[in-house]
Amino acid sequence: MILDFVDEFTTSGGQAVTADAIGTKVKDAGVGYTRDLGRGEPIYPYARITSDAASNPTTSETVDIVGADNAALTSNVVVLSTVTILAADALASTVHQMPPLKGGVQKRYHGCRFVNAGGAPTTGKWIVGLVEKSARPQNEEAQL
Repeated sequence: MILDFVDEFTTSGGQAVTADAIGTKVKDAGVGYTRDLGRGEPIYPYARITSDAASNPTTSETVDIVGADNAALTSNVVVLSTVTILAADALASTVHQMPPLKGGVQKRYHGCRFVNAGGAPTTGKWIVGLVEKSARPQNEEAQL
C-alpha cells in the first residue's frame, strides 16, 4: 500500500487547533460504500507538530483516528487509534507515533479529532496522517 500526503487528515502545512475539533480532511468511501482502514497490513497513524511553534494545551491534547457514519464524525463513532500528548511533550517539530489502526470496523467516513484537556492551545499546528510501519512521516520543509 502506498501512503502519501493524500493520507493526511489535516491541511498541508498543518492545522491550527485552538479548540476541540476534527481534522480539515475527512475521507469519504463514497455513497453506499464503507472501508476497513485497519484491515490487512498494519497502518500506523502519527500526529506531528510543525516547526512553526509548540502547541500549548493547558494539560494535554488527545488525537483520535476515528471512523463514523457522517462527515462531521459524530454519528456512531469508533476510535481506531488514539494518543494523548502531554503539554510538556507538545513541542515544535515533534512526531508522535500512534498504535496501529484497529481492524474489523467498516465505516464510510474516516478522520481525526482533537480533544483538549485543561484548556485550549493558542499556538501550534498539527499534521495527522497514516504511514506503514517501515515508513516515516514526510517533512513539510522538504517539499519545496
